[in-house]
Amino acid sequence: MAATPYLLQLPDANTMPSRTLRNGVSAMAISAESAADALAMAKAEHDADVNAMWDRATSTVIAAATDMSGWALRLRIVSPAGLTKFDKTVEADGTVIGITAAVGTLTSSANFSDTETVTIDGKVYTFQSVLTNVDGHVKIAATEALSIVNLQHAINASGGVVGTDYATLTTAHPTVSCTAVTVHTTVVTARALGTAGNALATTETSATAAWGAATLAGGADATDKPSSLACRMLALLNASSLAPAASFDSTLHILTVAAASAVYGDHRVFVSFIPKNAERAENIGVPGFVVAIVHNGVAAAVLTLEMPADSYVVPKVLALLGANG
Repeated sequence: MAATPYLLQLPDANTMPSRTLRNGVSAMAISAESAADALAMAKAEHDADVNAMWDRATSTVIAAATDMSGWALRLRIVSPAGLTKFDKTVEADGTVIGITAAVGTLTSSANFSDTETVTIDGKVYTFQSVLTNVDGHVKIAATEALSIVNLQHAINASGGVVGTDYATLTTAHPTVSCTAVTVHTTVVTARALGTAGNALATTETSATAAWGAATLAGGADATDKPSSLACRMLALLNASSLAPAASFDSTLHILTVAAASAVYGDHRVFVSFIPKNAERAENIGVPGFVVAIVHNGVAAAVLTLEMPADSYVVPKVLALLGANG
């Protein structure tokens, strides 16, 4: 069992007058495996104090699973000359936010045959020996790997030779993109983050290929978590002229504030998690809460920061020490 921080408070003046530790301190924080252990450890540490004081003391857990409800995330980007280029604050307000896109993998073992189909969320891709100009028609290439690449280009309506590798009339798939291919696999990812992507159906009529599941999978939502605050901030970054290519990796918890192409790698990033009820203008940093901020000092560098995981334990904002008088 992991140790948990407890707030131990001595009896108040009405219960046991004038009982404090030294210098008027009437509370302390201590880590233990249970409230009873916390009280016992405190009692042992202060053995000169009367038993009744500790017997009447109270213990309260002062850490809880991550819930950022009421908190805010502020991010500022400052140029080498000291000019503020971006300064936005987002609030955790109970809104469900998609943090991870759903993914599906089509695995094949041989080249596709004429008229075999791959269907993703209702849109049909038909492999053809002789290509005809219909949206979604894909040319069977000389090898399985090249046919897969043609399918990727058709799904994205980008790359390859239009009219030769896939039909000229082909439009980009509205709900997924093909994000990776290998010799035997085609990986598609929902364009929208969140659990909604888990409902996108995948089927095929190929004798030598099959999807890993009947739908995409792995899409995830979050509410009032570090990741959902990061996604809120991401939307503001992408809407700005400063960092339109910002991104968030919810697996590694990396928020890319600006891509290398934005040439802001020499800028400084200031990040604050602002507790409930604190003034939003305050630049309050929580130690250890933002794990790493990386700005390499070179304009062409990527500007990134590492967010805490959603499972991070957030200390509540409490007065840990009190004094009489």
